[in-house]
Amino acid sequence: MKTGATRSSYSPAALIVPCLAVALLFGAWLLPAPAAAHAVLLGATPASEQQLDTSPSQLTLEFNENVGPIHFRVLDLSGAEVGDAGEIRSAGNSIHLPLNAELANGTYVVTWRVVSADTHPVGGSYLFSIGEPLAADAEVGAEQSSRWRLVVVANRLLLYATVLLAIGSVAVLHLLELPAPAAALCRAQARVSAWLAVIAYVLAIGAGGAEMLAGDATVLFGIAAWQAGFGTTLGVSALLGVPGALLVAWSCRRGAAQISLAAAGAGSLLLLLSFLVTGHAATAAPVWLMATMVAVHVVCAALWFGALAPLARVVAQAPPGDAASVMDDFSRVAVWSVAA
Repeated sequence: MKTGATRSSYSPAALIVPCLAVALLFGAWLLPAPAAAHAVLLGATPASEQQLDTSPSQLTLEFNENVGPIHFRVLDLSGAEVGDAGEIRSAGNSIHLPLNAELANGTYVVTWRVVSADTHPVGGSYLFSIGEPLAADAEVGAEQSSRWRLVVVANRLLLYATVLLAIGSVAVLHLLELPAPAAALCRAQARVSAWLAVIAYVLAIGAGGAEMLAGDATVLFGIAAWQAGFGTTLGVSALLGVPGALLVAWSCRRGAAQISLAAAGAGSLLLLLSFLVTGHAATAAPVWLMATMVAVHVVCAALWFGALAPLARVVAQAPPGDAASVMDDFSRVAVWSVAA
């Protein structure tokens, strides 16, 4: 009787929540370092603190990778925009700002903000002068981090964790013959994590756009932030990930007699692809190798996280012989996943 009471104390929430917490911790480890692989300004024309004899007809910034311009301006020391700037042009790793009006002699501030190929916005500013040395009291402020940065990082962490659990749960249901209670728990885990992933994908677009625009708390309710976010690889990722998560959630829906492995597998594949079209998997050279490595890494890690709660349920509730058989099956798969 005591053993039976202990086994009945395991609830789906008591098992799913710790697995989500572990996946969140792993997702935090997956997050890139703040300065890793982001766009870096390699050079500028005019250069920082350069003194020109005449007004330039255009300004050029050179980066180490393709970037998307958010803003690129020339300001006088009062902070007013000058030069009657034309439309910003992108060419390879460079962006160009044509000036339609001549600049008078004096000191000017160039300020810029771009979005990296991995969707991280970066920016800065520098001084140059025309016809005279830089003004002695001229200075530029450091680029301030957007207030949306914490939201973006927290949401990305949630997205990583829920996608890992969704893919891993489908893999476990496909690879292991689980007893009915453990299988039901695994389906619930896949369903919950998939719905949370849908929310995270959508929020990634809005919060990412808000960070790019460095807007206040109200910018999320405007179209500009969503357009900015959707115009990056965040939009492509969501176009793959949201349908994938919905397929997983539908295939593991309540009341279904059994999981639709075809739909769940297709959904998991879309979720995996959504990871490979954005971030460092899509930008770090050689891309084909990085994308392959990330895919293998995600699938193998997902398998482990997806298996934690169902295996705990098996050990707690299944007869010893059945539990041993399931654990033996998982061990054979797990060894190969670690090697991969």
